[in-house]
Amino acid sequence: MRHVAQQVSRLLVACSIAALFAAPCLASEPTEEASEFLRLSGLDRYLGAIEHQFVDSITSREEQIPLGNRSLLIRVVAEAHSAHRLKQTALSHLDEQFDSRLADEVLSWLRSPAILRITKLTAATSGPEWKPHKQAYGRALQQRAPTPSRLALVQRVDSASKATDTGIRVAEAASMAVLSALNAANGYPMTTEALEREIDSRGAQRHSTLYRETVVSFLYSYRDLPDPALEHYAEFLETEAGQWYSELTAGSVAAALGLAARKLEASLRRELAVSRSQWQ
Repeated sequence: MRHVAQQVSRLLVACSIAALFAAPCLASEPTEEASEFLRLSGLDRYLGAIEHQFVDSITSREEQIPLGNRSLLIRVVAEAHSAHRLKQTALSHLDEQFDSRLADEVLSWLRSPAILRITKLTAATSGPEWKPHKQAYGRALQQRAPTPSRLALVQRVDSASKATDTGIRVAEAASMAVLSALNAANGYPMTTEALEREIDSRGAQRHSTLYRETVVSFLYSYRDLPDPALEHYAEFLETEAGQWYSELTAGSVAAALGLAARKLEASLRRELAVSRSQWQ
């Protein structure tokens, strides 16, 4: 799978100038099916959490930002990755990519009590406030490991849902956003290629870390879910309709991050130019 850093860099080169003047291509009136997909799949909550993740990423490195630009850069990163903007872009992607034949099957599956239970369990433990609980649970697993069959089921869900892959996309996009903001604040000393190399240099470690975090997260969220229910979930995800669902979900996140990257680059250039002119 091509890293999101490479996708973002191409978007920045091709679209940064045009994005200065163009309005975002957001869905004006999403279809009822797309809106229901966003809600039932948990995408709305997932995208909402991304805004906080990106802001946390930039604020954790605020000491590297020139003092006069700190609040500006935090604001620009937050605006580019606002929950509302990300959700609107995802809805637009869903509308464009909807396959009515498969959508009916997927929506029927998402509405079923068994799957609603799983998505509610996921949503209920997906916020940042649950991270310490999952970390403690992961440490406890070192003393009391899950059964091989349970671990295999969780790994099937991760693989079929593309959860780790999507997490990597988000983490790489967050890293690129932070590096782009720092680069802009310091007068663009690094080339796009250098930013890519910085992201890619940590790829193997990032994948290993996120894979473990995803597996532990699933084990924690579904700890009270019996094996047959989790197997039913995995089995559907592995069908044609299930794979379309996972691809559409991952693609919606990628589309939202791509547009946010273009917005961020345009805003950085515009806002920093204004800021510097005020100091001259």
